Amino acid sequence: MAMANDPLDMLSTVAARIKEAVSPHLGKGRELDGVASSGDTTFRLDTIAEKALEQALGQVGYSGLCYSEDRGLVAVGGGGDRLLVVDPVDGTRPAVAGFESCCLSLALSEKGTDSRLGDVQWGWIEELKQPLAHYATRKGGATILHRDTRREEPCSPSGRENAQQLFFSVELVARPVALVTKVLEELIDGSTLDGGCFLFNSSAYSLTRLATGQLDAHIDVGARVLQELPGAREAFLKAGKGRVITLFPYDIAAAKLIAEESGCVVTDASGRSLDRYPLLMPRDHPRLGILAASSPSLHEELLDRLNRGMKRAL
Repeated sequence: MAMANDPLDMLSTVAARIKEAVSPHLGKGRELDGVASSGDTTFRLDTIAEKALEQALGQVGYSGLCYSEDRGLVAVGGGGDRLLVVDPVDGTRPAVAGFESCCLSLALSEKGTDSRLGDVQWGWIEELKQPLAHYATRKGGATILHRDTRREEPCSPSGRENAQQLFFSVELVARPVALVTKVLEELIDGSTLDGGCFLFNSSAYSLTRLATGQLDAHIDVGARVLQELPGAREAFLKAGKGRVITLFPYDIAAAKLIAEESGCVVTDASGRSLDRYPLLMPRDHPRLGILAASSPSLHEELLDRLNRGMKRAL
């Protein structure tokens, strides 16, 4: 079939076909299947999803570049200026365990290999365990789609303005836990009783929970710890089994747009804009972190607490 004129229709179709291929294997596929181009571990489920992506792009007639977690950059249908950045399974570990915090992520830019995170024009997050999708167009707002009923509703963040009764998530995959939790100690201790601290192992899933209002914030401080704490690199190499692994652009390319279009504030863990970071990161890239919050005032408070945490960890 020819590719739909509406980029969101194309993303929706590709997402649905990957999900169809992956769904029978959720709760399975724990077998390891190598190492991805990013350095992360590849599970059998990832391999199944990558094959489904390749088939789906051919079926919709996509023409352009495609970067995915395991295959890296490939030209599809003759290539072109479009760049589709895909994480076919974000949250592979929850997926193979059969948990809900897994999804697939598709982000589309029209600036080819020069694309940066700020150039993503369309983003689509498809949940793998639920009939839900989240999508956004730059400057067009963010929407939740109920696949089973075709009902749509706008994303609605919590709007929480301070860290009292904070509900937030963190990321720890291949991050040295002692260093990361030292930085986050104040936030974790202050929220586990009256609020909640969660580990979903999926940045895309976590950011969509901000868009729905279920979470107030998401934090991945790994890159900042790596860059600023003495001796951190050795700890990262140990946690990553010889590989330094932090956040990658494909993890958040679509979800960042969705969170921002829903009204959330999304920066790196030092409070700087993420828009300037290339979508196609070389292995020696400046590492990515994230600080996402449901309101500007909450983001400011969380950044202050992270700054205190970094001083405490030095």
